[in-house]
Amino acid sequence: MSDKYLHRDQAPFGQAVWERLDATVVATARARLAGRRLLHVDGPYGLALTSLGGDSAVAQAVSDRVTLRVPALTPLPAIASPFTLPVRDVAAFETNGAPLNLEPAARAAAACAEQEDDVVFNGIKSAGLPGLLTAKGSRTCKLGVWKETGSAVANILQGVNSLDEAGFRGPYALALAPALYNTLFRCYPQGGPTELEHLRQVVTEGIVKTAAVGAGGVLVAANREYAAIVLGQDLTTGFVGPAEADYAFTVSASVVLRLADPACVCVLR
Repeated sequence: MSDKYLHRDQAPFGQAVWERLDATVVATARARLAGRRLLHVDGPYGLALTSLGGDSAVAQAVSDRVTLRVPALTPLPAIASPFTLPVRDVAAFETNGAPLNLEPAARAAAACAEQEDDVVFNGIKSAGLPGLLTAKGSRTCKLGVWKETGSAVANILQGVNSLDEAGFRGPYALALAPALYNTLFRCYPQGGPTELEHLRQVVTEGIVKTAAVGAGGVLVAANREYAAIVLGQDLTTGFVGPAEADYAFTVSASVVLRLADPACVCVLR
């Protein structure tokens, strides 16, 4: 990350403020980002990465000895959320060690994290970018009614079997809508583990809940060659400048889902 592009080196306060800001933003985002706990993360590669190369379209040129290859590029969407801190609060922190209220920074980080997960799970339809839940060519499994203890595990095992039959032997990761995830804390009547603990014996790469999955869930063969999250710029705070009695900042990132084989995904719906 280069300070000059995010203007951090132009801020009129010291490193201690940046350390507090960075710790708050990272901790807030880490607690919310579900996609990064589900898939491998490639990068960050820097702010300058704006697209990924993909399959090439080949056209025959005038001569039989010459071909023209045009890459099919996948753009990396840029995510940003602004916030401000009062100048007086920053001055009091630096001068007297007074508490610095970083709740605005936390809210901005949470908003960016939620937007990143929305890109990963739902894609961006207007830009032609698929998400795990919307990609063409993915597999589907009918979501049953998880009324009885054990029914959730049986239902998800149907998805595991579907991926296994397609040649995706695992390991697997699972994301669920919050209400479904919370159901997994039921204990079996005869004692023993919860459904969540039982399911972790099969879904070994993580079981997460996220509001980005409005209903149902998604099971993924969690191999980097099939699917990954690609980061250009990781979630970072930049300095915008003075804004009357405040300092203006922005939390930003650039990220995209790289889905090499949509068949590695089984959507529970």
